[in-house]
Amino acid sequence: MKKLLSIFLAVTVGFILCLLAIYANLIPNLNTDTKTTVSTSAQEESEPTPLYWVAPMDPNFRRDEPGLSPMGMELIPFYGDATNNENEEGVVLLTPEVSNNISVKIEHVAFKPWTHQIQSFGTFTYNEESIHHLHSRVSGWIDELYVKSQGQQVKKGQPLYSFYSPELANAQEELILSLRTKEPQLIQAAKAKLIALGVPAETVSIIETSRKVLKNITYYAAHDGVVKKLMVRHGFYVKPESNIMSIAPLDNIWLIAEVFESQLRYIQPEMSVSIKSEAYPHSEIFGSVDYIYPSLQLPSRTAKIRVRVDNTNLLLKPNMFAQLTFTQHDDYNTVIVPQSAVIRTGSSDRVVLVLNDGSYQSIPVQIGRANQKYIEITAGLEEGDCVVSSAQFLIDSESSFGREFSRMNAEHHPAPNMTHDMSHDMTHDMSHDMSHEMTNEVEMPSHHDH
Repeated sequence: MKKLLSIFLAVTVGFILCLLAIYANLIPNLNTDTKTTVSTSAQEESEPTPLYWVAPMDPNFRRDEPGLSPMGMELIPFYGDATNNENEEGVVLLTPEVSNNISVKIEHVAFKPWTHQIQSFGTFTYNEESIHHLHSRVSGWIDELYVKSQGQQVKKGQPLYSFYSPELANAQEELILSLRTKEPQLIQAAKAKLIALGVPAETVSIIETSRKVLKNITYYAAHDGVVKKLMVRHGFYVKPESNIMSIAPLDNIWLIAEVFESQLRYIQPEMSVSIKSEAYPHSEIFGSVDYIYPSLQLPSRTAKIRVRVDNTNLLLKPNMFAQLTFTQHDDYNTVIVPQSAVIRTGSSDRVVLVLNDGSYQSIPVQIGRANQKYIEITAGLEEGDCVVSSAQFLIDSESSFGREFSRMNAEHHPAPNMTHDMSHDMTHDMSHDMSHEMTNEVEMPSHHDH
């Protein structure tokens, strides 16, 4: 009975092994037929097949079929080399819906003269070149002071003070004596002496006509202005080294501004300057650069700029605060793009260029001057190009990622059919294991009987 059972088990195991061998041989043939059918179908299709689908906001999120990204946005198909040749690596295709979702904004490249503006602040001050300091050339006393306080406005020809000096009285006597002698040389020498001692020419003519010594000599304002300094009072005794008063005109004043060291190269003499004062916020005043000071201010490392401003209406006052705008205009056209369109890194600068077919590509550019709104492009763009000024970082990331992916695909070789190999190996191993176990089970009873 046991021998019959052993024979039955051996036959059964042999039958099972035959079935497994037949199944293992059929699987490769089925896979081969399936591959051939899929390959033929792919060749017959005219439309390219996407390599994968990627999230618009995250190029690392990829799927093998369409769907939504974690942010709820529709995945973008990536075709890779199926649509782009080697010269078009990094080209990004976006549907109008995706472009609208990520707020793509396109700007036309401007080709016009470069206008550079520098904002600064400054303070109005007196025109030091026009300040008139009054000194006496002889010692004496202030007999009468017609100017009472500092800051008082004076007009040209207005009397300022009367001065008594024994030395001036003696010089007048010499002129009168020379007139009596009727010697032209003596008369001319006496008149020249009075003028050299600071007596006004009009006063010398009065002495010559009246032939009388004037006790006090009156001095008059040489031009309009305000009394910047008043160093004497009525009855003061003054010497030649004494500063009696200083008069500064206000019809032409200075505006002293400061600019950063990096901005100094844009400032040129006679450059036009637009000025706005807090006292008159709705009025725009214009001036011109008069002088660039030769040294920088420490510790701020700023340069002082002197601007000459016409103040005929006398509205501007010294020590007023003002905002300045220095404007530089070129005489030639240059390529200009908005600041937001340039992706600036430590090693390179890029822009996202809009291609003719509506796709996008990140390209390197060389930049020149820059202001608060625009950047000059010296190489990489031409007149008529369009660039992306919003969402360009997302497109640039995708373009750079696509370029690297294309390079990886060029070096990639198709992997063997892991499904077929694994199924074949697993089938072979299972068949071997089962055969070995069944043989052991059959042989053990037979050995026991023997």
